[in-house]
Amino acid sequence: MIRKGLNRNAIHFILFVSIFCAASAYAQSLTTGMLKGMVSDSRRDALPGVTVTLTSSDTGASLTTVTNEIGSYRFLGLPPGDYELTFELDGMKKVFKTNINLKIAGSLLVFAQMEEKTETESNTSTVPVTTSGPPVPNPPDGRQGHSMVTLQDGRVMLFGGEGDQGDLKDDLFAYDANGWNNVVPANNPPPKRKEHQAWTMGSKMFVYGGYGENGALNDMWTYDTESNEWHEQSGVGSKPPGPPVPDLLYISRAKTGQVPPAVDFTKFNYQYVLPLDDLIEGRSRFNTNHPGLQKSKRRSDPPRESCFTADTGVLLPGNILKPIGTLRNGEAVMSYHPESNALQARPIADSIRGRSDHYYLINGWLKVTRAHRFLNANGEWVRAENLRPGMAVRSPNGSIAIRSNAFVQTAVEVFNFDVDSGESFIVSSETGERMVVHNGGGGGK
Repeated sequence: MIRKGLNRNAIHFILFVSIFCAASAYAQSLTTGMLKGMVSDSRRDALPGVTVTLTSSDTGASLTTVTNEIGSYRFLGLPPGDYELTFELDGMKKVFKTNINLKIAGSLLVFAQMEEKTETESNTSTVPVTTSGPPVPNPPDGRQGHSMVTLQDGRVMLFGGEGDQGDLKDDLFAYDANGWNNVVPANNPPPKRKEHQAWTMGSKMFVYGGYGENGALNDMWTYDTESNEWHEQSGVGSKPPGPPVPDLLYISRAKTGQVPPAVDFTKFNYQYVLPLDDLIEGRSRFNTNHPGLQKSKRRSDPPRESCFTADTGVLLPGNILKPIGTLRNGEAVMSYHPESNALQARPIADSIRGRSDHYYLINGWLKVTRAHRFLNANGEWVRAENLRPGMAVRSPNGSIAIRSNAFVQTAVEVFNFDVDSGESFIVSSETGERMVVHNGGGGGK
């Protein structure tokens, strides 16, 4: 017969062991990490059945798993340290990922893209591959108008943008110590877009608005790095409006793609503008005598010798600075009138965008191409290439000394604009050094 005291002791022992195990498991969760990701082919389709091997660079110990039906995999309970990954599947080239550093209680996403073997590679024996060097980078293609944000784990995420041929993007890339990786989400991404805004909160990236294939957007999405999924956010209340849509159609020698081929606009040396209302209501057949068709001041070939780089600050009403690359027609900027020494808010009448093979770096902050004019202390317009240390240029509050002017030979995207009924506008550094520059730019001595 078992005495009750023994039963009570046994129960106490079992409770002690249970609590100890639970505490140990909890303590382990605070020190171990997780590594997961997805595997796709060159068409960005998920690859199930891929053998994924994780090897510790410190101990040589390895773990193996297989990707599921959506191409995802994960390793749990990993101690901090350096790791390597290999991805293998019949008919596909073997992929290596090295220099993967997992921190205490860290969580990493590692994505892989596999390519099909060529016939020659399929018929030859496997050649050992060294992983001592860095992995082959998989960078995004050239684009503009994309977003780039930094996550709390230090990775940089790039989303969307516009390619060289005007093609909008919806792809996602991650950049870390191993280089670029094309991130293939587990579900459909947001609609293609450019010039959108992005920010991060914790492990999530948020994307709002921009311009899509059908115009301005006012939707908001989140990308969760832990689940590798996009989700549209409905929110509460009415959404803010999308970016303004221009109300004019621009027709020029450089852009005739929207014009019916029966009309030859190549004989024009200037752009023409046509109110879009006329097109919507069917009042126009692109007749050059149409009363709504007006010659624009903007030249068909944007002047590349008289522009600023995209990050140049322009003074707006309210003492606000805005990068010139983000300004749009109709926005108000501050224009300086030398005769009255006064500032007035004037709208942008025509914006200019192009590329240059150089810029001049003035006073260590202003990047401008050679022909743009600055108002000197004597009231004369002087080209950027002719500014010398010791000279002074006009500022709304007096004058600014030219301390340095260095020529830099490099390809850059450049911007400029015309101010409606104004002769000049103001460029400014973040520290408040402001200079009066000519409206539209060229000429001068």
